Amino acid sequence: MSWNYRITTRVYTHKYLHDPETLYEIREVYYDENGDIVNFAEQADIIGHSLQEVKDILRKMIECCDKPIIDYNTGEEIQELN
Repeated sequence: MSWNYRITTRVYTHKYLHDPETLYEIREVYYDENGDIVNFAEQADIIGHSLQEVKDILRKMIECCDKPIIDYNTGEEIQELN
């Protein structure tokens, strides 16, 4: 079995939404030995309202790698952990 990340779309409906909402999601996709899709990750890693929004999120995620790390518990910037 192999896997990679793929962009998928899903149409969401909910009683609080007036219209169905299409979202674009990056999630893990799993393949069998023939290359056929056998499963998707349950949780999407990135979600956007358009393909462009997904690209913008990814760009911002890459940019964050060049910024100081923030300690989640204290909110303080820390030195990179090895």
